[in-house]
Amino acid sequence: MLLTPDDFQAQQSPPDLKAHADRLGAALCGQISINPSSGFEARRQVPEDGEISYLVHVRHLRFMAQMLPDCSWWNPQTRTRDMRRVLEHEQIHFALIEIGAR
Repeated sequence: MLLTPDDFQAQQSPPDLKAHADRLGAALCGQISINPSSGFEARRQVPEDGEISYLVHVRHLRFMAQMLPDCSWWNPQTRTRDMRRVLEHEQIHFALIEIGAR
């Protein structure tokens, strides 16, 4: 996924970056989540002693990286000539999230 300024849809910078927002070109929010193709199966077990427990089987556990557009912010003051550098910088942030998902 190659980022564009349109991918950054938050109206303002994240609250924890407000103090520095005037010096930022953008702020990317991302997360690692479980891929929907992953599966889990839980079975309830009641041994003779009556202690209830669960046995869980995990099938095809996979993770995926996601950019969160509603949280990601593009500084409208970013100069056109800096746009490419800012996008490359934020692309690196997303690449690091993807590596974590792998």
